[in-house]
Amino acid sequence: MVYDDVDAGGGGRICRPLPLSDFGTYRSLTGVLYRSSAAVILGNSLEWLDFGIYGYSESEISEQLFGGSTTIGWATFGLGFAFRPVGAYVLGRLSDEKSRKLSFITAMLSMATSTALMSLIPAVCGEPGVTVDSYCVPNLLAAAIPAVFLRCVQGFSAGAAAGGVNVIQSELWSTTERKGAIAQSVGVQNVSGGFASMVSAAVVLGLREAMGTTRYAAWGWRIAFLIVVPPSLFASYLMHRSTPESNDYAKRDGHVEGEDDCVEGSPILGVADRKYETMPNDQLLDAQSCGGGGVEDGASGDRHGKNGSESMTPIWLLISVLIFSVFAIVAFNNLNVYLVDFVQTDYGVSANMSTLMVIVGKGVQVLMTPFAAFTADIKGWYWTSAFGGALCTVLAVPMMAAGVIGGVPVVWIFVSFLLPIVSTFWITNAPLLATSVFSVERRSQGTSMVLAMSAAMAGFFPLLMDFIPNIYVKGAVLAVVAAFGTIGILWIRNRAKSGKVIIYQRPELY
Repeated sequence: MVYDDVDAGGGGRICRPLPLSDFGTYRSLTGVLYRSSAAVILGNSLEWLDFGIYGYSESEISEQLFGGSTTIGWATFGLGFAFRPVGAYVLGRLSDEKSRKLSFITAMLSMATSTALMSLIPAVCGEPGVTVDSYCVPNLLAAAIPAVFLRCVQGFSAGAAAGGVNVIQSELWSTTERKGAIAQSVGVQNVSGGFASMVSAAVVLGLREAMGTTRYAAWGWRIAFLIVVPPSLFASYLMHRSTPESNDYAKRDGHVEGEDDCVEGSPILGVADRKYETMPNDQLLDAQSCGGGGVEDGASGDRHGKNGSESMTPIWLLISVLIFSVFAIVAFNNLNVYLVDFVQTDYGVSANMSTLMVIVGKGVQVLMTPFAAFTADIKGWYWTSAFGGALCTVLAVPMMAAGVIGGVPVVWIFVSFLLPIVSTFWITNAPLLATSVFSVERRSQGTSMVLAMSAAMAGFFPLLMDFIPNIYVKGAVLAVVAAFGTIGILWIRNRAKSGKVIIYQRPELY
């Protein structure tokens, strides 16, 4: 890595990995990242496989288990997300106090179990569309209650898994010799999540084509759920064998005796001392300066109020803004599930074509992710994420009205290309918004709670959209959500810039 030749105010130079000025090193780091992240990539994929299969098969599942009520089907979908904060609290605490790996493996195995059992729930006898009389139960509750319970278990597990995987990656890739690729490290999760969504859509489409719609409604979605189980077991094994405890990396970083991580000409540059984790960001940047120009603790009191702590942002306010901003991002990331149903109902697109639109869109998102992460590693995740949020705000109304504007071809352009391209800049860097504001001792539980609360809100978003009859109002709601989410990002950045929010991971990217 190389450093940015920037005067820190005292003649020193701020230590900043600059991948653009040493692209060979950056490319090498990215290659190592993807090769060493098999376990977390596979583990993160499982959550999205289950999520995608349920979302893309919602009409068939509702027909078999909920008496044909799509309202109950989407409400059950949302209820699973509502249980994420519970799992985030319980397993996040386990992660911080005991083991990152143990918490993540527990979450993966629990998700696999609930997904497998979901496939075994009998249908409701006598309901329209239920064609297998030998495997059904006589009343709705006998099918619906187990389904609701298992979705809650799945949500409980995913609440810890979603935060845990990003914490592990960001900690493993925020050490001094790797931090130049930290945005790529969380971008890996967007690649694996996007790929899993694409695979789940392809599985649903393939089984529908192979089995026919009637048999897929009866059995096909069950087979799709069972496909998730073997990779879950393999991912748990890989995690146990090959992934280190990431919080140990974060705690040990910079404490190698006899080494100075901030020496002019050193190939490894960055923050070495853990005392910096309690400094406001502008002090922290100054304290990273090579060769003089450091700032003593407390020297910036006049800039942050009479007492530095007095002007710090209240934690409840920071968490509230974090949750809403991440909710807006997750709502757009999950929008593809709703769009499958929306373009069928409002524009008469067939089920297979709407699913194919999403497969192509997720493929575009996967391809765009490394570029979006590269941009964030160079220019800063804040600018990259805010740029994506602003574009999503502008895109929202025309996307929902695409069929009116130009029919199915324009729907293809918006759903399969424009939405995934612009939203990737927003979505890819979202996890750093949460991981960077918590110290290593509280990072897993804090990050998991923020992501889980956001996901709990976003889980009911398809239900809300389903209740809105007018396509322009749907677009306006999306635009407002995106706008306020982006404003939240801007607000956090400004508070961090003035030292009122402490950033623990890559503060220079703010």
